[in-house]
Amino acid sequence: MRRLVLVVSVALLVGFLDGPVFAQTEGERDAELDFIALTNDARADRGKGTLTENADLTRIAREHSERMAADGELYHNESLGDEVSGWSKLGENVGCGEDAASIHAAFMASDGHRHNILDGNFTRIGVGVVQDGSTLWVTEIFMRPSQAQAPQPRQPRTTGGSGEPIAATVASPSAPTAPADPAQPPRPVRRRPEAPLRTVGMIEDLTAW
Repeated sequence: MRRLVLVVSVALLVGFLDGPVFAQTEGERDAELDFIALTNDARADRGKGTLTENADLTRIAREHSERMAADGELYHNESLGDEVSGWSKLGENVGCGEDAASIHAAFMASDGHRHNILDGNFTRIGVGVVQDGSTLWVTEIFMRPSQAQAPQPRQPRTTGGSGEPIAATVASPSAPTAPADPAQPPRPVRRRPEAPLRTVGMIEDLTAW
């Protein structure tokens, strides 16, 4: 029964496509659809909205998976925020292993990766899979599009070592202040914490697990 549900989910993905996606090999494209189906199944189980596949995200994800496969190592796309346009929040998972099911299971067993998969703020996804021998290299990109509003200044991104989070934040507007009361001492203005706009995760080669 589980296998039947998964097949149906993959078939229905055609209706959740934001722009044309041109296939890699048939096996690689099947794996990409498997990752999207597994992701949306996990979100549905927890009452989260369905992610729509975005053609630009898929292209960028494929290019990064190709680089990782050529280099034989996992790493994050440090240029992701510049390559993706029109975003207000981005997330990225990278991994490699024998098949989509085992890689997805490892993602779900990792706090950072699972957070990206289940984040209710994301509405778009792009998955790029490259097969090198018996190994699948995968990049998952999650995005929330920017809203139609005046652009806000962005603080510089901070980058850490391999596997460390890379975050970009938007400066929060100043909170409104009430008229001063001469009988009361001034109180500090409480500002809402700035939310990170990009989260990343990393996972080791699953063949070692």
